[in-house]
Amino acid sequence: MANSTAWAACAVIALRLIAIATTTLLVAAAPPVTAAPPPLTATPPLTAAPLVMAAPPATSAPPSPDKDALLALRDALQVSSPSVLSYWEKNFDPCDPTWSQRFTCNKDGRVISIDMGFNTLKGPIPEALAALSNLTYMSLEGNLLEGPVPEWIGSKLSKLVNLRLAANSLNGTLPSTLSGLKSLKSVVVGSNHLSGQLPSGLQHCKDLEHLSIYVNGLSGPIPEWLGSLKKLRVLELYTNQLSGPIPASLADASSLSSIALTDNRLSGPIPPALGDIPNLVALYVASNHLAGPLPNSFSRLDSLMYLYNEGINGSLPAFLGNLRLLESVAAEYCNLTGSIPPSLGSLPLLVELFLDNNRLSGSIPAALSRATALNKLYLNRNQLGGSIPAGLCRLSNIYDLNLARNQLTGTIPVCLTKLPHISSLIISNNRLTGPLPPITSPPAFHFSYAGNCLDNAPDQDCPAKATSPAAAPSAPSSAPSSAPSPAPASAPSSAPFPAPAPASAPASRPDHAPSTPSAPARSAPASKSAPSSTSAPAKSALATSAPALTSQPSSAPTADATQAQQQQQQQQQQGPPPGPNNAALSGVHFPITRAAMLALLLLVLLW
Repeated sequence: MANSTAWAACAVIALRLIAIATTTLLVAAAPPVTAAPPPLTATPPLTAAPLVMAAPPATSAPPSPDKDALLALRDALQVSSPSVLSYWEKNFDPCDPTWSQRFTCNKDGRVISIDMGFNTLKGPIPEALAALSNLTYMSLEGNLLEGPVPEWIGSKLSKLVNLRLAANSLNGTLPSTLSGLKSLKSVVVGSNHLSGQLPSGLQHCKDLEHLSIYVNGLSGPIPEWLGSLKKLRVLELYTNQLSGPIPASLADASSLSSIALTDNRLSGPIPPALGDIPNLVALYVASNHLAGPLPNSFSRLDSLMYLYNEGINGSLPAFLGNLRLLESVAAEYCNLTGSIPPSLGSLPLLVELFLDNNRLSGSIPAALSRATALNKLYLNRNQLGGSIPAGLCRLSNIYDLNLARNQLTGTIPVCLTKLPHISSLIISNNRLTGPLPPITSPPAFHFSYAGNCLDNAPDQDCPAKATSPAAAPSAPSSAPSSAPSPAPASAPSSAPFPAPAPASAPASRPDHAPSTPSAPARSAPASKSAPSSTSAPAKSALATSAPALTSQPSSAPTADATQAQQQQQQQQQQGPPPGPNNAALSGVHFPITRAAMLALLLLVLLW
């Protein structure tokens, strides 16, 4: 009985162990249970929309009373292309905001502004515009209009404030009826074919602020009555045929800030009274027949920024250095004598200084190096002597430096060719000696040095070296013996200073063309001598090492292919790496085997 009980207990224990082992096997072999997807979010409860009262239908604005006048204008305009006016339909509204670039209306629906500029309009100015009696602004500039400026502009457009008719082909004289435009502030009729004198009726336009009649054929003197326009700020009469003196009465127009009288036939001195205009910023009187020095009264022009005074003579006044706002000074072809005042170096805003084609003597003042804002410095065609100041290398913003055709001596400062923005350095036709400095500037750098006596440089004027046997190897027709490159005459492409392309040359004025016809400066860089013996080995070293550099890429792909093939063979011997499924099975293999062996061992013991 006792034995039967013991056997029964052992059987129960064995069955429990078998159940535990079976459960372990099932759990280990079962696939992982994925998490259930999150429950859908509940739809938010609907909220009641606020009650919006419907607005009453908008009533359309009444059509502009000037609509019919504009349609008549459309029919009267002559255009080169009919599509220009195709948008002027019969149902268009000039007061609609979509037309704001063409028309502007006041609160009463009347058209007060019309802009038909640059629309290829041709023919005469149509009289249909006279029906727009409320116009304050009218622009027809940049078209092909011809014929005279109509008289009805002054009689029927009495509210006109701004009249712009520039860049057309209008001819004849300006009508005297412009005197009826009492509110006129701006008249711009430049770049036409107008002739005659300035109409005296403009003196009655007391609110006139801007008078521009440039690039026409106006003749006669500048009228004295311009000084009575107390509100006049801009006077542009350049490129006409005006003659006589500059009237001193212009100083009575005390609001003037810009006077442009360039390219006329004016004569006499510059009136000292112009120095009393308190707000004068720009004075352009170049290309006339003026004479005499710059008046000392100009020392009071504290607001002066632009001074273009070609034609004056005498010496350059030192007081220019006190006009601290000066940005541009042009006094070329002025027959100036004396020296360059060092005070110009104290101008912190000076960007352009043109003193070329004069008779200036002395040396280049080292004080100019303090004018660090300089972009252009033209001192060519003078009688300047001495050496080139090394202080000019402090002009870090300069890109155009012209010192040609002087009497400069000494060597070329090496730092000049290293200026960060230099694009044109012209020092030809001087008496410079010594070595040619190395070039570290951009490829478009224009360097003209012909007509000097520089070492190992072409187009030089060295009589002593030409007759000396020792100087024969440095002639431009033969290269140095240590230089492996061919002579520059047969291979100009190897010159160390390539000639710049015309498109990349800096903007320069036509009266500053450097060099002489016998030795043009712009062709000089293309015929430089061969590199020196110190630079030749460097070029030959690069040439010999070039094949080695080019042969490396051909062998590199073979080594990479061999290494890749060895790695592929090792992977084939080791078998494929365990993927995601294999990794999961290998993780449960060990617990399954261990549980089975424990169960079998217990069964054997119980048996």
